[in-house]
Amino acid sequence: MSRGTWTIEQNALFLRVMKIIDTARMARLSAQGHHNEWVMRHIYTSHAARQLRKTFAMIKWDKDLTGWLHNIFFSGLSLRLLAIYMDMLQYLQQSVPLLVNKLIENHKVANPARSALTSFETISAFLCRSTDPNLHLNSVKPSRIAGNPLMLIIPHYLDSDITESALNSRLSGLSNMTKIKMVSVVQSTDKIKTASQYSTNLVSSIRSAVSTERSKHESRNLFTLGWGVASLTSLHIASVEPISGAVCLGLPLNRKHKPLRNVIADIKCPVLFIVGTSSRSSSITDIENLLQNMPGDKRLIIIEDADDSLCIPMSKQVSCGITQLMLDQIIVDEIGDFLISIAGLLAIKNNNSVLEIFFDFNYLFLMIKFIAI
Repeated sequence: MSRGTWTIEQNALFLRVMKIIDTARMARLSAQGHHNEWVMRHIYTSHAARQLRKTFAMIKWDKDLTGWLHNIFFSGLSLRLLAIYMDMLQYLQQSVPLLVNKLIENHKVANPARSALTSFETISAFLCRSTDPNLHLNSVKPSRIAGNPLMLIIPHYLDSDITESALNSRLSGLSNMTKIKMVSVVQSTDKIKTASQYSTNLVSSIRSAVSTERSKHESRNLFTLGWGVASLTSLHIASVEPISGAVCLGLPLNRKHKPLRNVIADIKCPVLFIVGTSSRSSSITDIENLLQNMPGDKRLIIIEDADDSLCIPMSKQVSCGITQLMLDQIIVDEIGDFLISIAGLLAIKNNNSVLEIFFDFNYLFLMIKFIAI
């Protein structure tokens, strides 16, 4: 393709994106013949898609530049490299669908030989396909939990809308096992000046919402789930409200968190903790010490190399042959087992113990140990 009439911005963007595509192609070649090839391709392609999104963000998703580059690729790029570019667009479609739709809305192919192969209808249908390498496994939906318990998702802050958040998408598999409802709270009309007043208003609003749901569903088991800072609120609700159990994901905890240590003594319901070893906001040792002083049933699941959001780095995914989607499914399965055990379908042999499950993906096994109190 002739580059004599291109501007400096067009040349820079073309070279940067071509470098991403070439790197993805070499990564795919390195995975050929691997027993877990499709999982490796998924990991490499998702990483390339993130790099492409970062590159487009640097030019603020300029409609003219991105549209020009898109048409150049579909007109003159080789079919092998074009397939990699389309795979990256497929991954971006799931994270930023509006931006991808704007990118392809001016889709024009100058090469007549590719008009049928790269038509707008063909591309749109391709981008709507799922990128999950284990789609055939995820198509088997788990059965509903007996009694159809209610899971309340605790928000991070007042007036927060987490319906479309990553929390909802990553834990969407829970909706196949139980009923999920987002707790919506509205900020008080009173002026909030301090963090203590804000925290008190948040807890009281969520507590009122939980009480309302419990009165509506008296015969059903009621659980709360919080991610990050919301897990602290979930623990506080468990200490003052008669719920069936609580799930805390990525609990932020340090040695100076004295208010939480005063709350745990009042928690009587079972609690499930899921944390990562690479979390910056918590220490595994501090969480284990906290659980030693917590009465009742509690379970701790530790994910090797996971951060505060329970995400594992690309290097860990490659070395272990596991994607983030697979890890999210493992988390959903563990939450489901926790709900089933509370519902009475699984017997808990030791009521005064900590069930600790350590995921070590280097050896692909679960080390389960009971710590007597």
